[in-house]
Amino acid sequence: MLHLDTEILKAISCGINKAAVGLKADMTFPSVVYEAHCDGTYTIKKDGQDYKVKNALGTALSPGQHVWVKLPMNKLEFMHICGIR
Repeated sequence: MLHLDTEILKAISCGINKAAVGLKADMTFPSVVYEAHCDGTYTIKKDGQDYKVKNALGTALSPGQHVWVKLPMNKLEFMHICGIR
């Protein structure tokens, strides 16, 4: 019975995630800095994809550091690091 409950919850979660894709709202998610660039940007991963993002904190970050990343209004060009975890 526990296995069935888990599968039902996974299906509900998947449905909610698919419905949320088209929403225009800010989303904040955890990530890890994979690479620091000399232009002040950092490479992070989201859903298995690499993204080069700006750092809104004003402090230097190092590879391996856990961060919070904000995706304003679901627009990739505005994605940025907004906090340290």
